[in-house]
Amino acid sequence: MSDTEQDIVELIRVGESLTDEFKSCTNSLPDRDLVAAVSSCACRDP
Repeated sequence: MSDTEQDIVELIRVGESLTDEFKSCTNSLPDRDLVAAVSSCACRDP
C-alpha cells in the first residue's frame, strides 16, 4: 500500500474532525461535477 493509500485508510479510521468531513451521494455525479467539487474544496484557506 502506498503512503497516499495509507493516509486515506488512516483518515477513514480516525473519522470526521474539524478539518475532515465525509460526504455521501445517492446518485453518481458526472466526472466534470465531481472534479469541480473536489477542486473547490482544495482551494479553501488553510
